[in-house]
Amino acid sequence: MKNFFKFLIAAVVLTGAMAACSGGDDDKPAALVLTVNNANIEVGEQATFTVKQNGVDVTSQCSVCRKSGSCLAANVFLASTAGNFDFYSYFTANPGLVESNTVRVTVTEPEE
Repeated sequence: MKNFFKFLIAAVVLTGAMAACSGGDDDKPAALVLTVNNANIEVGEQATFTVKQNGVDVTSQCSVCRKSGSCLAANVFLASTAGNFDFYSYFTANPGLVESNTVRVTVTEPEE
């Protein structure tokens, strides 16, 4: 009988420990927030992106990419043609973990 109670107590403790370690929504990483210093630029100008997580700048740990597929070499977009360009970011070391919001940069031809 004594062994049964020891087993029962061990089972309760083990179940509690497993419940405390189980994943849930709280285990998801915080969202990445992508911002740009200027969302409206002219051809030949540049826009600089910043990525934050929980208010902390994590730009150096992230890639900034166009939704069309190509990523920026740095966090700077140099506009060579007019149009609307959508960008997002993700952690470079863990691309599938969390993705940022989308930011649109509108590029126009320079006024003469």
